Amino acid sequence: LRAMRQAVKTRNDGRLRFLSSLFKEGSVSQLLVDSHSRLVWMNDWYPLKDLTYAIAVDTSLKRVLVVFRGAITAQDWKTVTQYSLETIPNPVKDQYEGRKDNVRVFSGVHQYLFRQRKDTGTTKYSEIASLAHKYGMEKIGKDYKLFVTGHSLGGALTNI
Repeated sequence: LRAMRQAVKTRNDGRLRFLSSLFKEGSVSQLLVDSHSRLVWMNDWYPLKDLTYAIAVDTSLKRVLVVFRGAITAQDWKTVTQYSLETIPNPVKDQYEGRKDNVRVFSGVHQYLFRQRKDTGTTKYSEIASLAHKYGMEKIGKDYKLFVTGHSLGGALTNI
């Protein structure tokens, strides 16, 4: 147990390798242990009311990963079932073939990502984009790749 704590504390992958043998071949747990990804940010200050997400960086694969939690609270389910569509300006500024100036999103998902925060005046979308870019540049450099994933409500959020 002491060796495990020290390996995790120092993030020494070599010392963590033995954990891989404790899990079934090809299991998610084994893949996580073998991964070089490191959690750099977790937003779970208000998990019963607010969007919960994490950011990890894998320097060996030059990836920044944003992971959204799925729907688990009453507030989450209320958000998931708001099916009316809202038209918003396309948040992607880059020009690409077929790009539209406006996009349509479910109102609940829009509210989770784009409502203005009372404390900072920013949105979760801009907070997440800024943090992902910050950690990508700090830990990897300008050639990092962004991966976004989630389950349930988190999966819907990934589409924006």
